[in-house]
Amino acid sequence: MQRQLDEKQAELEKEAESEAKLQQLERELQEKDTDVHELRRKLDAIQISYKKEMVKEKAQNKSFQKQLQALRADNELLQRKIRDSSTQSFFLSQKDFFNQDGVTNDPKSIFNYCSQ
Repeated sequence: MQRQLDEKQAELEKEAESEAKLQQLERELQEKDTDVHELRRKLDAIQISYKKEMVKEKAQNKSFQKQLQALRADNELLQRKIRDSSTQSFFLSQKDFFNQDGVTNDPKSIFNYCSQ
């Protein structure tokens, strides 16, 4: 009978030990669940922040593209003006050259110039 009581006592101690381990594991599991929940919350916040940053970057990129397009158009216009003014300058210098030799702007005067 003492033996049965000792076995019963050992069994109760094992059960109490198992119960304590189970409670400890449940607490650890609850802590892990809390940690996972907190990490998910942080991940969600980071993803939202990332999406906002991407929208901001896209808008800025679009703005830069528009500025670049406007600058290219300005550059093209200025290049055209330079070409036009260079051509105009060339013709004006030719006109000055002929005017220095006594030729007037009158187209008929070229005949006078050639007959001299």
